[in-house]
Amino acid sequence: MNKLKPALFNIIRAYSTSVFNFLIALFGIKVYGKENWGEVVAVLLWVFFVIFFSNWGNQEYLLRKYSRNPSKIFELFSKNLFSRSFLLIFSFLIFLFFPFKIAFLACTLIFLIFFYNSLNSLVIYHQKFGEQLFAESLGLIVLLLTIFFFPFNITSILVGYCLAFFLKLTFLSISVQLWREKIVFEFSLKEFTNANSFFLIGLIGWLVSKTDLYIVSYFLPKTTLSSYQIFITAFLMLQALSGLMLLPYNKHLYRFNKKTINKIQQKITLISIPIVAIGTLFIWLVLEFIVKINFPLYYYFLGILIVLPHYFSALDYVKLKKIYKEKKIITFNIVGFLIVVILSFLLVTPLGLKGILFSLCLSQWFILVLLKYTNK
Repeated sequence: MNKLKPALFNIIRAYSTSVFNFLIALFGIKVYGKENWGEVVAVLLWVFFVIFFSNWGNQEYLLRKYSRNPSKIFELFSKNLFSRSFLLIFSFLIFLFFPFKIAFLACTLIFLIFFYNSLNSLVIYHQKFGEQLFAESLGLIVLLLTIFFFPFNITSILVGYCLAFFLKLTFLSISVQLWREKIVFEFSLKEFTNANSFFLIGLIGWLVSKTDLYIVSYFLPKTTLSSYQIFITAFLMLQALSGLMLLPYNKHLYRFNKKTINKIQQKITLISIPIVAIGTLFIWLVLEFIVKINFPLYYYFLGILIVLPHYFSALDYVKLKKIYKEKKIITFNIVGFLIVVILSFLLVTPLGLKGILFSLCLSQWFILVLLKYTNK
């Protein structure tokens, strides 16, 4: 039981971020309305854009370094942190797009999230999953209290986000005993070049999953943006379950032969249809009867079609990684990204959200066909 506890906490921790973001968006729309929350999302999109680039694939890169140099964990951590911190200078570009007070708070939030996210490699290495789950829960409570007790104002919401991440950062820093360790202030370009592959894989995945939000933000009204954000977040949560289904096999996947992997994939494919159907029904009930986003029913069928390819191809990525064909994965995802971008720009004006959802749907099924053809 003691061995299962860290694994269970890790699963909950990994899924909690998506769930908590969904809850914050849900209550934000419910309390403040679609248009007001859409203004908040428009700011946060640029915050998380800068955050993604400043992370530079550090988590996977550092975990590999820790395993090779366990006696130098904090030295490796601080060196990487200090080097990447120079990327934060790009956060000041936000002042070009927003009023001073909003831009200042957005930059403060970027700095706090940057340092908080940087602790992830230490959390995973030292298995502080329960502690991070507590920190995430603490941040959720602060943000929900902000939404419930303060009238709508972008600055007050950003202050709530800053306070939430400050408390999370403080608690988690103490949990990993960061304050007791020697910090190395050393800049190294190798921290970027050596982590390039991790950053590139993450970048393509991020582009495929986030480009639609930026296009909606640019072309469509703020009310549409807030509704779409909570809609697509819900389906991304449903999509993430495809990865959780593989957790029981994670330690053995690369040792299984092709026949065994195919059997596991068949089981996942069979149970994915009822899982996605039930999940979509739940999403529809919440969004239409609680949030009242008033989307047509066929939007939810398109959501199903966007999610299902991830279940149908859950192990196709493993097959390619087993034979060291990671470049094919990158190529396929680039193709998927280009389909989303090109079709979205062509269809968003005449079709609105229908065009965005259709682009995502076609992209995911095209990637699925490429994976199946390559692995046949």
